[in-house]
Parts: sequence; C-alpha cells; structure tokens
Amino acid sequence: MYPMMYRNIVRKENKAKEITVIGVGIKFIKSDMVIVGFDLITEATDPIQAQIENDKLIERITATLKEYGIRSEDIFSSINKITPIIDEQDNIIGFKSSTIFRIIFYDQQVLSELLYNIRSEDIVVKDTFFTLKDPMLHWNEALEEAVANAYIRASAVAKEMDVVINGTAQDIIEVTDPGDVFPRIYDKKYAAEDDEGFIPLYASVKAKFLIIEESPQS
Repeated sequence: MYPMMYRNIVRKENKAKEITVIGVGIKFIKSDMVIVGFDLITEATDPIQAQIENDKLIERITATLKEYGIRSEDIFSSINKITPIIDEQDNIIGFKSSTIFRIIFYDQQVLSELLYNIRSEDIVVKDTFFTLKDPMLHWNEALEEAVANAYIRASAVAKEMDVVINGTAQDIIEVTDPGDVFPRIYDKKYAAEDDEGFIPLYASVKAKFLIIEESPQS
C-alpha cells in the first residue's frame, strides 16, 4: 500500500483592481509680507562728511519708520560703505557713503505711503520681494486641493472604464517637488516678476482608488 501523498494547494487570489492618478492643486495667495531693500546714499567732497550725512539720513529714516509703526526687529541694515567718486579722467572728485536697509512690511498700504513720503530723500529702492508670513499654511491648502483633484481625476477615469471606485483613496503619497514651491516663497527672482504680489503655490499627490464595481463586460 502506497503512503498517502500530499501536495500544497495554493489558492489563486484575485488582486484588487485599482485606478492610480496624480492630483494637482494650486493656490494663488496674495502676499501678506513685503521685504524692501533700500540703499541710503549721501555724497560729499570729504569721506568723513559723507559718513556724517549718511548717519543723519539713517536717523531720519529710522524715525520715519517708527512713526509708521515698523518694529525694530523688522529693520535690518548693512555696514556703512564709503567709496570714492571718480570722474572720466580717473580723478577722485568726492566720496559716497551708502547703507543698505532691508525692511519687512506687513501692510502694503503702509509701504506705499512710506515710499511717497520719503521720495525727496537720498534713497534708492533696490528690490521689492513679495512673500508670505506663513507659507506652510497655504501650501497645505494647495495640498488639500490636490487630494480633491485626485478623486475628480480618478472618477473621470472610472467613468471612461464604466466602473465604480471607492470614494476614499486606498493610498495617497505627496509627490510635490519642494523645488517648485520654495523658490516662489524665498527667491527674489521669482517674486520680482509679480507686481501684484500674488504667489502661486503648487502641490501634487499620487493616489490609488479601489474599483468596487465593474461592468459585466470587464
């Protein structure tokens, strides 16, 4: 009599079918913080006098900023720099004293009024940088839009396939490239292009939705 022989029986499992999409969200946020660079310039025939005049200009501007409610922690200044003024024959005909101020404004109306009232001073606006006080908050809003967009896109695909998907994604992974987001918040070359001060924030996700009902033909 032959011994009983057994063989492992592996049951075939049907893997759940899914629809995978990329969802994209974008938010255009109006800047609520502006960083402005000012160059305070004074000239004189004597370097010491140029320095003295620059110090006086700094005092006037600082006093004006305080009148507009600008906090001291929002004012940043560089070390004063003195350079000779040279004519076409390479002769020194005077000296220039300059100090760069960077000031953070949280109210663009205040900024506009300040620029108007200091227009007669020896001040050059070097750059204006629109940004956000809380960029992560708005980035999260863009991310929420990306998740909602993923469901819309998956539903569109399901309709074309004549199937029904679960309304809750089985898996969601954020695939936003930070390189697409942070430069628009922190890099002046992007912000300077937008005179209105609107900043676009992007987010994207990869989402999988489970197919729960298929057509008879599937």
